[in-house]
Amino acid sequence: MNKERILILTTSKHGNGHYTAAKNLYAELTGTTNATCKLLDTDSHRGAKYMSPYSTLVKKLPLLWRLGGTLSDKSGLARQILLFDHGTFSIYTKDILRFKPTIVIHTNFTLDYTFGAFIRKVFSRCHQICLSTDYGAVNSSQLGKWSDTIITVDTDAEKKANLLYPKRDVHTIFFPVDELFWITDKRIKKPIKILFYAAWNKSHSFNLDFILPLIQLVKDSKNFELTIVCGSNKGLLKKLQPHEENSIEVYGHIDSMPSILRNSTVCVSKPGGAFISECFASTVPVISYTEIPCQEEENITSILKHNLGWKVTTPDELLELLRTFPDDLSKIEKKVAAMVKYRDKLTSTNITEIVTQISKRIG
Repeated sequence: MNKERILILTTSKHGNGHYTAAKNLYAELTGTTNATCKLLDTDSHRGAKYMSPYSTLVKKLPLLWRLGGTLSDKSGLARQILLFDHGTFSIYTKDILRFKPTIVIHTNFTLDYTFGAFIRKVFSRCHQICLSTDYGAVNSSQLGKWSDTIITVDTDAEKKANLLYPKRDVHTIFFPVDELFWITDKRIKKPIKILFYAAWNKSHSFNLDFILPLIQLVKDSKNFELTIVCGSNKGLLKKLQPHEENSIEVYGHIDSMPSILRNSTVCVSKPGGAFISECFASTVPVISYTEIPCQEEENITSILKHNLGWKVTTPDELLELLRTFPDDLSKIEKKVAAMVKYRDKLTSTNITEIVTQISKRIG
């Protein structure tokens, strides 16, 4: 590889899966290439307010994703909301200018259409790679506009990207999940260990509508154990901690997700792209109970198509599904088998190999 300057952009507060993937990429590239690499976390600066406009978009204005026109119009609107926070953007443009990258890897498609235009304007020959974990993001015109290479996590998304962006280099690859997540041989047995990963974009009451009946189910049956991860949602954590007992654990923000997933049987969560990749690596079937409008709706569509999980819309549907598992563990075993086949199919191309090929071309 030529002496490239590779900048990896990530967001630690927006999603730990994205951040973990970025750290894995950084370690891989610095350990196997001669490139000079820099990992830039756009949430690390004390003055960063990146999450504020993005949270507004996702939490307060979900109808914007559904109103009128094409998805390109919606992503353009999202980009304007994100760039409105000029303070955060200007903090990191200085770091980018000093580093002078020749290759930029965006580990979140939102970063691609936030920083992509600036990088293209200032470093006209810089090659931009976007890792799109959400299938719906492939529809975004911003993704195709600023990216030279698009890496998706689904073969259907790759076909769509090739149709939308025929001049772009498109690959399908499994998201760079930490090796601690990987499981190759897993036995499904009782008690069934349920992981509930609370959706950060939903209210306490919405999450509690699902969690409290689930807690009662676990208390009433020896067939289940429950682990609840609230993430940075301190209010939800406070409400749930009184329910902890031998078969019920409650956590806030954690760094031990690999070990928790490795010990889980199924996971109830929103289908965020990076997190469901971690579930696939751990062979933990996903039960989706809510989705962020647009991209995550296509995530669950793909999960159902490939027989990797289930979708529920009410607490009663969730309980009804879970109650069928103890008497028929094969329901879970079939999903696990499909998951192993699916994830292994997508790991044939290594991201480091792609970057090496790009380096040869631009060199």
